[in-house]
Amino acid sequence: MSPGIQFVGDPFVDAGAAVLEFRIDKPCSSFTAADVSRQADELATLYSQTAWIGYLTVHFPNSCWCNATMGAAKKKQQQNALLRAFDWPAHPGRECAYCRRSAQQIADRSTIPLLTGAATMTAGPGGEPGLPVCSACLFAVQFYPLATLKVNGRPLFWWTPHHDWMFCLTSNFAKRVSQIIEASPEQVPSLNWPSTRLLETAEEVLQTPAAAELPLVDLLGCHMTNYGSGPDFEEIRLKRGILDFLRTAKQYSAYRAIRDSAWETVSAKPRKAATASPKRSPSGYRRNLFFEDIGNMLRRATVGRSAILHRHFTPHAGREAGVFELACHFARKVLEMTQEQVNAIKELADQIAASRQAESYLDRLFQRRGFTNYIRTLTEISDRMKRANEAPLATETILQAFDLTNEDDASPRDEGLVRELILIRLIEVLPQEQLKELPQLESEEIQEQR
Repeated sequence: MSPGIQFVGDPFVDAGAAVLEFRIDKPCSSFTAADVSRQADELATLYSQTAWIGYLTVHFPNSCWCNATMGAAKKKQQQNALLRAFDWPAHPGRECAYCRRSAQQIADRSTIPLLTGAATMTAGPGGEPGLPVCSACLFAVQFYPLATLKVNGRPLFWWTPHHDWMFCLTSNFAKRVSQIIEASPEQVPSLNWPSTRLLETAEEVLQTPAAAELPLVDLLGCHMTNYGSGPDFEEIRLKRGILDFLRTAKQYSAYRAIRDSAWETVSAKPRKAATASPKRSPSGYRRNLFFEDIGNMLRRATVGRSAILHRHFTPHAGREAGVFELACHFARKVLEMTQEQVNAIKELADQIAASRQAESYLDRLFQRRGFTNYIRTLTEISDRMKRANEAPLATETILQAFDLTNEDDASPRDEGLVRELILIRLIEVLPQEQLKELPQLESEEIQEQR
């Protein structure tokens, strides 16, 4: 009989199915009864290890995997229900909530995260507590922890409806989890910085030979806990534009400089033997400030968009080749700026830089605060260029750069972002001696965050 494991569009079931494909090394549709029986035996052995018993309390609290008060006979009975119940009879008239096949069991939060308890009901199909599921989907869910990193004390794992992406990302996490537990067999250490963990993994996958066949899709990082007093679930969405940027940015040497300089440096403090503990985070799991700023931007809509350029791109302008081009690429792919805006910004900056009076404009461009003052500065510069018999800044170009429909439009889109790009371009093309005495620009966004 075919085990019937399949992807169903649910993060927990799909993560478990992807883990099984990785471990068995074949697609779900080709699984045999012997394959899943062997995986059941291996999972029971794994989950009896000390590190896993502790970690499973945030996945399946009070379950047969981690309940210290449960007797051996009852544990064995529940493990068989979770791992060896493919031939159980169906519940009459009940469908699996995930795959719509006949339900064989009623699950609660001890076997599937974020459900209610076995004897608790706020709402339930058929007026009964618990969720009707088939044994195949319930089996798959038991494997999803094998591809979850413990980050800030909570499991972090991947989900996407695209199978190849799901397999690649889950396989990456599964390998990491195995390495971490092998190095810390007594307790699963808690890592930090979920955005860094997700973006570094996406970048790693994009560098593999299989990446050429992967389309650009949205990905979800699921950061959750099923722990008793505070169950929670957060989605960290990586939009396809971020993947497009990560895939293509590697051709820029400036990107490597920006990314590498953003890795947090761990201070080298003497390690005392008395304080050594398995709780220490594994080496290699540092914070990347660039990745974290991208994650913060995703959580807070438009807040921090120009701040990302200011913190990570502007310091490299004039030092690394192609920073402006890379910043425009980031603005298009990640920040969804139009190509027309980028072209207008470049035209404005280049025209100002080419002026014989460019040096006298710089202090105003660096120091002016607020959109109205900045537009006034551009207008004054344009007037001075005209008086000097130079081509003035075209009103149409200014409007296009700020994505304005007309001169009376008072709602610019990303005005701080436009200003930062103009400054990056000026720093890149103007002689460095003209820039030495200029103050560092601090955007209003950054000031507000202090």
